[in-house]
Amino acid sequence: MKPRTLIALICLVAAPVAALGILGLQVRADQDERLRRQVERVLVRDLESVAAGLNQLVAARQSVLTDALPQGSETADALRKRLRAHPQISAFFIMEAAGKLTYPNPKGGLATSERAFLERSQQLWNRRDLLAKPGEQGDQSANAGWYSWFYENGQHLMYWRRLASGQVVGAELDRMGLLADMVAFLPTSELSEERRRLLDARGEVVYQWGEYEPAESSRTTAKLALPAPLAGWALTSHLSGAAFEGRMDRNTTLSLWAGLAGLALALVVLALFLYWEQARDRREALQRVTFVNQVSHELKTPLTNIRMYAELLENKLDEEDVGARRDLDVIVGESQRLSRLINNVLGFARQTRGHLQINRQSVVPDDSIAQVLRAFGPALVRAEIKVETNLNAAKAVTIDPDLLGQVLANLVSNVEKYAASGGSLRVESHLRDDQLEIRVCDRGPGIPASFRSQLFAPFSRADNSLTEGVSGAGIGLALARELAELHGGSLRLEPSDIGANFVLELALKESNS
Repeated sequence: MKPRTLIALICLVAAPVAALGILGLQVRADQDERLRRQVERVLVRDLESVAAGLNQLVAARQSVLTDALPQGSETADALRKRLRAHPQISAFFIMEAAGKLTYPNPKGGLATSERAFLERSQQLWNRRDLLAKPGEQGDQSANAGWYSWFYENGQHLMYWRRLASGQVVGAELDRMGLLADMVAFLPTSELSEERRRLLDARGEVVYQWGEYEPAESSRTTAKLALPAPLAGWALTSHLSGAAFEGRMDRNTTLSLWAGLAGLALALVVLALFLYWEQARDRREALQRVTFVNQVSHELKTPLTNIRMYAELLENKLDEEDVGARRDLDVIVGESQRLSRLINNVLGFARQTRGHLQINRQSVVPDDSIAQVLRAFGPALVRAEIKVETNLNAAKAVTIDPDLLGQVLANLVSNVEKYAASGGSLRVESHLRDDQLEIRVCDRGPGIPASFRSQLFAPFSRADNSLTEGVSGAGIGLALARELAELHGGSLRLEPSDIGANFVLELALKESNS
């Protein structure tokens, strides 16, 4: 098999397989992303059930705080007593409508816990949010709500309410008590392939459960933000690689890869089939060429004898025996035609196997041209073709005379077979620098424009009235061009208004003799 054919077959398989592989990788990536989001949604739903419990816990605390809030007229002692009755609350406050804090009173006698409350909540009393009248600051003008702030290393929560009198009362939720209740609520069951965490607003772990220990750089598999008043808090889930892969349904991906593999296998089988078919066709073609070559060799010897004895008989015939000479001319002409056909077949067979060789000799090109024209003389006369010559290559040069004769014989034979209607054959020769140029022109119907691109292809013949009833194998011009190129030259068809104009160029060396 030729390297180009092998490369074409490899590309036939490799290009689609590579394209399918790239497509498969892209589909795999998209599928993995879709499955990752699917697993994440499942984990988020699990986290939502945990978050719902935390929200209920906070809602219960809010209910306790709502019931325990001051009414605005209590004394400090009464508020301290109420505080002791509600361990979930760490402090109360009462603020007048004008913004004055009346409890704990910064200027009055303060208990240690009250002084600590004022210290950690100092930043709140400089804000005007709690004092906003309804309608002045949008959502902040609500009559009740939560406030969250950071002090030192912890987050604190306060629930407040505006009374009809304009006073603002509130209670601070006991931070440690809330954390303890949240931890007590969270699951204690062990998750073998997962680690879940409760993170506060600063991203610090409040509580975690599960046996899996994720690496510091591992990505969170799923994350769920908690609503107010725990805004900023989150529940996260870290799933081990094995557990993550186990939760991903890869049946679709496996089916896709199986399909791609099947298609790739089909392409490989197709390429192998084409390879075997072409190899078989080449073997059969080689067998046919070998057979034709052998038959041609077998025919060449008797045909040579026929020509030789016909020419001897021609010399012995009486000049006045016109009928016998005419018949003998037919025998000689047909034997010459068969000889050219056999030479073309043998030459094409050698060219196919790469066995063509050049045998340069010192010859005069015009003599070789004249010899070919003499051989075709009777046939051209019968076809009523007038021969014109303009020969200017009378200088001895080194070329292959047999090659020149075979190329010219093919060109002249084509004029006889296809251009007899023009009644003219013109042959010119010129020596130009290191080249021999020979032109063979006729005035026949010419070469159809649609066929010119295939003119020198083996076994190509124009499918029109030009070739109707004319015998030929379609290898003459293909072999002629191959011989010309082997001789370092070329054979081409030049554009012409009438007929066909072939130009033969052969590289030559001048003879020293």
